[in-house]
Amino acid sequence: MSDDLTKFEAKVRAEWMDDATARAWRKWHDKSVRFWQELTEAMFEVAKLLSGQRVLDLASGTGDPAVMIAGRVAPHGHVVITDLAPQMIDIARENATKAGLGNVSFEVVDAHTMPFPEASF
Repeated sequence: MSDDLTKFEAKVRAEWMDDATARAWRKWHDKSVRFWQELTEAMFEVAKLLSGQRVLDLASGTGDPAVMIAGRVAPHGHVVITDLAPQMIDIARENATKAGLGNVSFEVVDAHTMPFPEASF
């Protein structure tokens, strides 16, 4: 990886992990959900989510659209919400609780460094 890319990645990581970033995302959460609603609905249409499905959301941030997905796959489905920043996971947990969802779990995960098994297509 180039030195410039390494520096940029470190800068982005530091900004994302900052408490001020989490506060801003919490403050604007409801507006951002409304802003992205049309795109979210289009994604749902393509995904054809069904009750009982299990969904993994990598880099979920404040939990949307994962929280909405949890509502769609309920009552027997489950959604795992992940993010690099524990503060964002806290916000996602708050949003799932506000939505009255119990079919969600939360993990602090660095999706960039997650080991993935080899895939053959």
